[in-house]
Amino acid sequence: MQEMINTGYAANESQKYQYIRTGDLPSTLDIFSVKADYVQTVGKKIKMETGFKSSFIKTDNKAKYFFKTGNVSTIDYNSTNYFEYKENLNAGYINFSTEKKKWGFQTGLRIENTNYEGLQYGNPTRTDSSFKRSYTSAFPTMYVSYQLDKKNQFGASYGRRINRPDYGDLNPFYHFIDPYTYEVGNPFLKPMFSNTMELTHAFKNILNTSLTYTQTKDLFGESFSREDSAIVVRNANFGKSNNINLSVGAQLPVAKWWKTNLNAQANKNMLSGTLNGNVVDIDLMMYTLSVNNQFTFKKSWSAELSAFYRSKGSEGQIVIRQMYQLNAGLQKQVLKNKGTLKFAVSDFTGPMKVRGYIE
Repeated sequence: MQEMINTGYAANESQKYQYIRTGDLPSTLDIFSVKADYVQTVGKKIKMETGFKSSFIKTDNKAKYFFKTGNVSTIDYNSTNYFEYKENLNAGYINFSTEKKKWGFQTGLRIENTNYEGLQYGNPTRTDSSFKRSYTSAFPTMYVSYQLDKKNQFGASYGRRINRPDYGDLNPFYHFIDPYTYEVGNPFLKPMFSNTMELTHAFKNILNTSLTYTQTKDLFGESFSREDSAIVVRNANFGKSNNINLSVGAQLPVAKWWKTNLNAQANKNMLSGTLNGNVVDIDLMMYTLSVNNQFTFKKSWSAELSAFYRSKGSEGQIVIRQMYQLNAGLQKQVLKNKGTLKFAVSDFTGPMKVRGYIE
């Protein structure tokens, strides 16, 4: 059982409204899967791996909401929902890998067949609604590595991937957050497919560098629209994206008592498409930097100092403003290293807030 007290205030902070709503939210989730894998050496040096997996998922979600006035409860049909979802995923794969001198090779193919259906039962204010989808996709992968010497290794890879919407994103149910905002699922939401190519370089266990290009179609994310006097939030497919990412990670032993982990990224994200009848065209460069310093002192003392920064970037239709954070901690081992005393301070610069706006 769930109880929610929702209070709204006017601009002068005087109370505007308040209502109490209770909810009974039972749910069941059944998962059944079967898989088999087979490994065989072909010739002298080629390793073959193949197999399949089938999974079956069924969810049953019943949500009954009531407005509560004193000891009297009245059912809220706008929020009450009964949703059933079934999914069957069948996949088979084959993979080959081998090594020759300084070279390593790997290639593979995975075939997936997905079938799912959902049913939302009606109530006195809403009729039944249902959806059913089926699709089959192929996902090739390739990888090549080259060991130049004991210190340097290079790699190149390609892969096709899928990102499926969660069943909750497909549920065509209106979830009221407050009188002016609600969320609704989208039964027509399609999975998004991406093709990724990557170049990598590793120097000892100290420096790792990668350059990645990803092209994604049927990109989906949260969209915001106004219907009557309310803001509606729903996931929607809105186009394609091209993303270029340069990442550098380093583990630096500055001194015997001081170790530093550093990660820096430069990310160019280009999105284009149409959402709610509006053209989406976002082209942003985003920079991320994180540093973690670990200090080890005598007499079982240690300390940590970390910092994080992310410039303005995009997440679908939403542009997230810059964020930063600074943390520190001091630690002492006690009771012959059987216990620990720790003092930590987070957000020296104030709480890290996620702020953004709709492009």
